[in-house]
Amino acid sequence: MQMVKACKLTPQKSTRQRRSQLINKFNKARSRTHISLEMARGALKGVSIFFKENPS
Repeated sequence: MQMVKACKLTPQKSTRQRRSQLINKFNKARSRTHISLEMARGALKGVSIFFKENPS
């Protein structure tokens, strides 16, 4: 007697694709925030260097 394998209705590949799409969406949002924070940090660093070089 042979054992019958259970089959999923949705293939494994679609689950992986969905998961990777969610990860990509998260990374995109995170990188947007990260870029703006880096720019703000760089701007503040530039201002502090300016005031160190040019004390009033």
